[in-house]
Amino acid sequence: MAAHHSHPSTVVRLALLLVAAQALGQDGDIAQQRQDLDHTVWFEERRAQEYGALFVALWDQLRETADTRSALAGLPFDELLLSSSPPAQSTSHDWGIVETRYGSGPARSLDRSQWHALLRQWEEEDGLVLEQSEWHHERFIPATDDGPTRSLIDMELHVRNRTDDWRAIASGVLSVTWSERKNADEQYIPATIDASNLTLTERRGQPTFVETAVLEAGTILSPTVVADLDANGFDDLLAFGSNVLYRNSSGHFEPEPLLAYPPRGGSVEVVLLADFTGDDEADLVVAGPEQFVGFFDGHNGFNIPGMAISTRTLRNPKVMSAGDIDADGDLDLWVGQYRPPYNQGQMPTPYYDANDGYVAYLLRNDGAGHFVDITAQAGLEGKRQRRTYSGSLADLDADGDLDLFVVSDFAGIDLYHNDGTGFFTDVTAQVTSEASCFGMSHAFGDYNADGRLDLYVVGMSSHAARRIDYLGLGREEFPEHNRQRAAMSYGNRLYLGAEEGHFTIAPSTDQVARTGWSWGVASSDFDNDGDDEIYVANGHQSGTTAKDYCSTFWTHDIYTGDSENDPQRAAFFDKNIADWNRAGISWNGFQHNKLYLNGAGRSFVEIGYLMGVASEFDSRAVIDMDIDADGRMDLLFSEWSGKPPRERIHVLRNNWPGDNNWIGINLQGSAGTSPIGSRITVQSSGASSTQWVYIGESLDTQRSTRRHFGLGTRDRIEAVEVRWPNGRVTTLADPELNRYHEVTP
Repeated sequence: MAAHHSHPSTVVRLALLLVAAQALGQDGDIAQQRQDLDHTVWFEERRAQEYGALFVALWDQLRETADTRSALAGLPFDELLLSSSPPAQSTSHDWGIVETRYGSGPARSLDRSQWHALLRQWEEEDGLVLEQSEWHHERFIPATDDGPTRSLIDMELHVRNRTDDWRAIASGVLSVTWSERKNADEQYIPATIDASNLTLTERRGQPTFVETAVLEAGTILSPTVVADLDANGFDDLLAFGSNVLYRNSSGHFEPEPLLAYPPRGGSVEVVLLADFTGDDEADLVVAGPEQFVGFFDGHNGFNIPGMAISTRTLRNPKVMSAGDIDADGDLDLWVGQYRPPYNQGQMPTPYYDANDGYVAYLLRNDGAGHFVDITAQAGLEGKRQRRTYSGSLADLDADGDLDLFVVSDFAGIDLYHNDGTGFFTDVTAQVTSEASCFGMSHAFGDYNADGRLDLYVVGMSSHAARRIDYLGLGREEFPEHNRQRAAMSYGNRLYLGAEEGHFTIAPSTDQVARTGWSWGVASSDFDNDGDDEIYVANGHQSGTTAKDYCSTFWTHDIYTGDSENDPQRAAFFDKNIADWNRAGISWNGFQHNKLYLNGAGRSFVEIGYLMGVASEFDSRAVIDMDIDADGRMDLLFSEWSGKPPRERIHVLRNNWPGDNNWIGINLQGSAGTSPIGSRITVQSSGASSTQWVYIGESLDTQRSTRRHFGLGTRDRIEAVEVRWPNGRVTTLADPELNRYHEVTP
């Protein structure tokens, strides 16, 4: 017997599609055009949202109530399948973490009463408490003559035991077979929920990270810079958004005024601290909307603003990077800008390769802090209008000069090789197989310990886009929009450095790809075992409900408009955004920050909740710094909330109890030699570890030039080699472990 279908016949749908196409050929009402498309092109996606509404409501209930057992007990279904056989695989990881995969054998079937009894046992006898969760509609399979409507729900539960220190992450995909019945809230009721194929990642022990402070001296704190201003051995935090210096005294931050004469003309969007005049004093470059890039000479303690160093007013600068691009001994400057979508009715066009933003600048320094715009003559004119969030002058091909790596929203990554004189060639298509993403920020590392520079790039992953892609939906008049959807919505990518400056997608990239809507990232060895973990900040805009705007973005916004300002579209966008904000609808909301434990460069396992860093609020910038100089890298990350937005920075101290060895290298430049562009190599027991000092990778922040190396059980270092950007090499022979060493050229 044929399954019941609630959608229009093929003839009716084709007729509606023709009407919609005719309407789209006119300057008609945008809202009506979208409504017509929802009944034709996007009909199955709208049905997917109707079926998935049950799990959206469950997610909302679980966040809003302390009685999570009652919320789970209220989930309607006819049959629930759980694993009844021994686990298929159990793997032990560092930090006492055990990862167990279930689902190798037959499942046991539970009805509602048995489910209620199991929930009672978990809470009352086992002492389990559900603290956080995520539920995402990953795939929708419409009914056919051969079977009923089905869905795949991507689920993650954060569970602890109230009587001891056990924590666990239960994750996996629920396979849901739907009935055609609805509950009192007009939500479809599952006939079967198959939860037999889950993974349990668990640990006993107190969370490693503990929040020790929340910094909120002003409304907006970013951009921030990490630097030891008073040379007391502890990095300070400079919060330029509120003109506050958080002075660090043995791991405790105390606020005080920063600049006596803050930049005029509005907010500060991006800053860079470095010695641009070669006098061994750190200078300050600041930039903001509708401002020139301003220069503060560090010789006078930043108290007197210097000259404007760009030839044109910037619109919305987001990132700056410094480095000696032409080997003349001084630091040059690259400035990238971001053009927000929707403003004044424009949209990035095309959404997968937009080059319609505000221009970037490459500025050559004459050595005295005077800068000249050389963007065009340096070969960077072609893609200088990316909508950029991060970028770094870095030696991508290990030939001794600084290349350029750019990460942009609505495009992805661009790589440029430098010929050594400051002329750049776009080599993106030649050196990597996939560059597409909604790029937000990046991190440098050596994740497979081969001595080559690796890249980790974060961007937006989307369940809605993957759901639409599986359904094969898309507007026929935009074939390339549809083809690019999978690559653009994939998420984060890990690139491993290869020969001749090439970068290959790491085999483990799937394991660190789908963190949600990702912003800031930090990569550091948090357990001192010799390989770097990865921490990612997530969450775009959390409202009052998990109902998600993301589907509208993928079904309509990417097809609407172009790069030009348009009053009609502006009015529509403004009303549309106001409507979904007023309704409390989220856009990739309530997503938890992620911490990936590195398994010697071969694999990664997500452990954020187990370690106490899976915050649920909307996060942005991430800072890794050793706030108390104890050799354990700590974490700071920002929280954005409210309208107008307010920013707070959470400080989490790393209390990892292990006894692995470590060494810290604190680079101090000298007159004419900056630490920026340096390469540090630690050699011990036939092995080596490498780190680089570059600027521009961290969203809204500048990292310290201090670098930290975990050594594991190695009890001796043969040498530390620092190769400075001018080619000079400084070597420390047989340095003492478990302390920071100051190194100068």
